[in-house]
This record gives sequence, structure tokens and C-alpha cells, in this order.
Amino acid sequence: MRILIYLLFFVLGFILLKFEYLIASICLLIFLIVLLILRKTSIKIVFKYLTTFFLSLTLFCVISGVSSSSSSINQQIFIVKRAKENYVIISNYFSNYYLYEKDNQYDEGDLLKISGNLSEFKSTTVESQYNFEDYLKTYCVYYRIYPKSIEIVVNNPFSTKDYSSKYLDNYSEDARFVISSTNFGIKNTNSYLYDQYQELNFVNVLSNSGVLFSFVIESFVLIFSLKMSENKARILTLVLVIPYLLFNLFSFGIFKIFLVKVFQLIFKNNKKYEEYNYLDALGLSCLILVLFDPTVILRLEFCLSLSLSFIYVILLNDFRRERQNFKQKFMVGFKLKIITFLLFIPINLYSNHSINLFHVISQIVLIPLYKVGYFVSFISFFIGYNPILDGYYFLLNRGVLLTSKISPIIYAPGFEPWMLALYYILFIIFIVLLEKKIFPIIKKMMFFEISCLILYFAPLTNAFTSEVCFVNVGQGDCILIRDKFTTCMIDTGGLQYMDLATESLIPFLKSKRIYNIDSLFISHEDFDHSGAKNSLNKNFEIGKIIDRKTDFPYKIGNLEFINLNIWDYKDKNDNSLVLYLKIYEKSFLFMGDASAEVERKIIKEYPNLKVDYLKIGHHGSNTSTCEEFISYLLPKEAIVSCGVDNSYGHPHIDTIKILEKYNVKWINVFAVDNVLQKIADPAFVGAVMEREVEAGAKVVKKAAPDEKVGVMCLEDGR
Repeated sequence: MRILIYLLFFVLGFILLKFEYLIASICLLIFLIVLLILRKTSIKIVFKYLTTFFLSLTLFCVISGVSSSSSSINQQIFIVKRAKENYVIISNYFSNYYLYEKDNQYDEGDLLKISGNLSEFKSTTVESQYNFEDYLKTYCVYYRIYPKSIEIVVNNPFSTKDYSSKYLDNYSEDARFVISSTNFGIKNTNSYLYDQYQELNFVNVLSNSGVLFSFVIESFVLIFSLKMSENKARILTLVLVIPYLLFNLFSFGIFKIFLVKVFQLIFKNNKKYEEYNYLDALGLSCLILVLFDPTVILRLEFCLSLSLSFIYVILLNDFRRERQNFKQKFMVGFKLKIITFLLFIPINLYSNHSINLFHVISQIVLIPLYKVGYFVSFISFFIGYNPILDGYYFLLNRGVLLTSKISPIIYAPGFEPWMLALYYILFIIFIVLLEKKIFPIIKKMMFFEISCLILYFAPLTNAFTSEVCFVNVGQGDCILIRDKFTTCMIDTGGLQYMDLATESLIPFLKSKRIYNIDSLFISHEDFDHSGAKNSLNKNFEIGKIIDRKTDFPYKIGNLEFINLNIWDYKDKNDNSLVLYLKIYEKSFLFMGDASAEVERKIIKEYPNLKVDYLKIGHHGSNTSTCEEFISYLLPKEAIVSCGVDNSYGHPHIDTIKILEKYNVKWINVFAVDNVLQKIADPAFVGAVMEREVEAGAKVVKKAAPDEKVGVMCLEDGR
């Protein structure tokens, strides 16, 4: 147990060094305090723990100092830590860097000699898209290398990429999808199966995890024990799996299980270490792996692996005591699945904005089947193609597809940082109480936590919410409009390099607890306005698609949309729907790609038109937003929907000058998540409009308790 606490103090030193991980450190610190109090640890031992903590701080301060001390590298040796098709993450232990190279043939474990320049890594994302920059930070990668020269010093003789491609090519897509994930840690996110596993919150099972690897080791020990002693069987098994380890050099879960089994064997057979137990083996194994790769501390694989191992130990005594009774044994396993489900709730909300209520049941049914498949594929890894796996995984994946179709799914946004901290603090206290078997408090805690979760997941706020969201879809338009349970969308955006609907729009809708779109308006058929329409319609429930001028005026619920562009043009941009909407005494005008010609006609046709918020035409191009139009409308604010550093030069400088001349505040959608969000609560006087702007933007709050509407807006609009 002591070695585990040494590890936790070591980890705490690194986490506290990174301010952005402050909340995680608070959870860890509370865990340690509770642990120390309950264990009644002596002052001498606590002093040793604190020494470990300060040694950790010193080591990681040195690492941080070295990694940020240079703007170039010259003939330095790096090991490839992470190898993907178009990029690699390389490391010299003290520094990790991102290296882009299309269709590269590098593999994990290769040694490269590189010279080049360094530049801070920056990436742009659309709404709810996977944030690659955040992912790189979990490897402490903040810089990109622009290489002048790359020389391969040593090729890893155990090439995962070469072997896996030759091995997997023989299998069907069903088998290849699972085997590549579980045996090689390569997830094919483009496969049709990936989305189904995502819906089941089952993606984490698809990894070369310690749970599956541990099952393989114990299975071999059981088989070999039929002919030899258990000790010899364990030694033989650990020797036989070493080649597999070499194909998974940077797989934390695999190496953790291997080292734990080795240390357990040592502790068991050496009287000198009789006092050491599983937690000591776990702590020592993780400490070795952390020293080998310090950045693993920042990754979920480390946190979850450690957490699940600790939970397993908590329930182990129950398991041993009750293992004679199948029903009781099953209930202990069921408890473990429930606790694991609770552990993963914030993670699933962060990654998928949803929780599958069949997750626990599917785990109970499917995980044993995956263990069997993994065992067979592990053996096949050494002997070659096994046709049985094709049929086995075909049937298994059909079960997954069926389960994902009938599974009830609840949508919800990810937890706020304070909620995340509180959730895991309560979770840690719950685990400690479970270990101490203080059941009266446990029952009260469970009732409280389950009640809070039900309230959080229930779409109660939808009944009081009205909002207009200008969604960041890159170079394109997409606006979400919601009035209580009525949901509409104007345009979908469209990107050639990704499926915007499944990767951005649907996760965004899930995060707002939206289960269907009542009406989808398509202003015109340009790809950047309608490119994601078909995919969205295929993967999300849409009541009606409106794209004709004859459909207006259009009323749904309390919302009435009026198309102001009643004329016909040969130019498809000028034929855009120009939609006017009034919601909670605030008026909006959505211009599509309509040009200045349309704007001038609108001025003549609607002489008394007043607009509070204007979505300016054609992404800020100088072909739209003429001076007469702005001086006529004088909107409170203008919204520009365009991509970051787009090749069109949007918004055009002439457009910006016109807006500034008439003191119209303007903002780019890529800098905003929700331009207008209004909560219509009868108990709340007035309405609240708020804007979430990217970090570092200057904001001015113009809200007062007695005002009907409060607005947070950019100080200078840039």
C-alpha cells in the first residue's frame, strides 16, 4: 500500500506543476488526505511521502525547463512514441514534439536523427469537434518540428505497423475492426462500426487494455498449471508474452499488468517481501512506467487504469468471501460494473455528450465475449490468420449493432469543472466508505448522487430555454434556434475534409439535450450552407426540410419565419432565403449569401424594417453588406460566419469599415460558441443573453438587474 501512496505523491507533484490540471490535483489531494487519516500513517512515513512529492516537482521542473528552452534542434536523437498515418509524436524524454509527414512509414520505437525549427503548435476546430491540440497536450506536446533533415538511425525490429497490416489484411472488416483495436491499439474511426460502439459508450473496451491482457495471462497460467506447478506456469507465461510486449512498446495498460504480475510473483516467493500486496505491486509498476514516460500521468489510460485497479481491490475481499455462491459472485461483478459505469459517466459525456442506459448490461454480456475473442486473436497473433475470428466477430458485431439500436440514450452536456471536481470527490469518498463497509452512509450517498444525476440528465431546462446559436462550422453557415421544445436550424454548413454532421453538429445538439430538429431551413444549395444536410438527415431526426420561397411565412410553435427575399434571380446566391425572425422582442435577420442588390430591394420593400441582430450576407464578402443597408437597419450587432484565416479574405476590410463607421459591433462566429442564449424563466425577471468567447478575448458586460436584457459583447469585435 505504501508504494502506491508514494506513486500518488509523485503524480501529485507533476499535476500541481500544471495549473490547468488543478482540479484533478484537488481530487487527488483529498483522496490522499482521506487515505492517510484512515490508515493512521506515522509522521515518519508522511515525511517520506512529502520527499517523494518534492522530488517529483524537481524532476518535472527540469523537464519543463529543457522542453521550452530552444527554438530549434540540431542533429538530435528522438524515439517515435506515437505513430499515425500522417504524423508522429517524437520524444527525447525531456521534450515531446509533433512532426507532420503525410503517409509516413515510421513506427513506434524507431530512432530518428532530426534537425529543424520549432514553432508553437496551433490548430483550429469547429464546434464540438475533437480537439487535437488538447490531445497533444496530454503528451506535453506544445511545439511542432519543421524538419530540415530526418535520418532513421534504428528501425524498430518489432514493427507494429508492418506486422499489423500484413496480419489484418487477411480478415474481414468486422474482425479487422476489433482486432486492430484490441491487439494493436489502432482504432479505425472511419468504420461504420465505430459510431455504433460510440453510441454504446463502448469505445474504451476497444483498446489493448490491461483487462483483456490479464485475462490472457491467467488463462495461460490455468492451462499450464495442468502439467506443472502454478509458479512455473506463471514464469513460463510471463516469458512467452514478452514478444507481444515488444509490439506494444508504449501501451501503458499492457506493461502495467505485466509488471504487476512479475512483482506479485516476486513478493509471493520471497519472504523478504511477504508484507507487500497487490497495491504495492501496482504502485511500483506504475512508478516505473511513469519514470519511463512521465507524460502518461496526463492521459486517461493512466487515471482509469489506476482507478479501476483500486476499485477491484476494494471489492476483492467480497469476491473471495462469496465466490462459493454463484449468485453472490455475480452480484459482486455487477457491483464492479455499476461502479465502473459511474466512473465513466463524465468521460462519456465529454467525448460523446450521451449516456447509454444499457451500458452496464452490455458490459456484463459482451466483455466476456471480447475476452474469449481476444484470447483466440492473441494466439493467432503468433501463428497467423484464424478464419474462426471472422465469423466470431461478425456475430459479435451484429449483437453490438442490435444493442445500439434498441438502447435508450440520454443526451447531456459535459460537466463544468466545479461539477467534475465535486463528482469525483464524492466518488472517492464513496469508494473509501465502501472499503470500510459503512453501509448506512453509502445508501444515503447513493440516493443523493443518483437523484442529482437524474436531475442533471432530465431535459428540464429545455422547457424554459430560448436561444439563437451561431454555430462555428468553419467556412459556412449554421444557426440553431430553439424556443422551449421547438427546435429549428438554418443551414448546416459543409466541409470537404470531414463529415460535419456526425463530427460537429450532432455532438453539439446532444450537448444541448436536443433529440430532434423540427424544421431545417436551407437558404440555398451552396455546399458551405447545405453540405451536411444529407448526413444530418440520415443520422438525426429532422421533421421537415424547407428550402422554397413559397413555404413562407412559416410558423412552428411560437416561432414565425418570414422570407424577405421574394424575388427570383439567376444567381443562386441572390436566390438565398433571407429569413426574418422575432423572438422574445428581439429581431434577427439571416441574409444567407444575398448580395447588395437584394439588400437594396429589401430597403425599398420594407421601409419600416428594424433588426437587432444581423447575420451579414456571404460571410462578410464586399459583395454584400452595402453601406445603405447598414445605415438603414442600424443593427445592434452583426455576426460574421466564416472560417479562421480563410482563403477568401472574409470578412472583407470594406465590410468591416462600413460596420465600424455606423458603430455596429461585429463578431466572427469562430470566436463564439453561443452568440445569444436566453433563458425564459417566469421566476426570473427579464432575460439573460450571454456569449462564450475564446480565451483571451476582452469582454464587457452590459447587464444590470433592472435591465430587461443583458448582453456580453466583445469590446472591439475582433
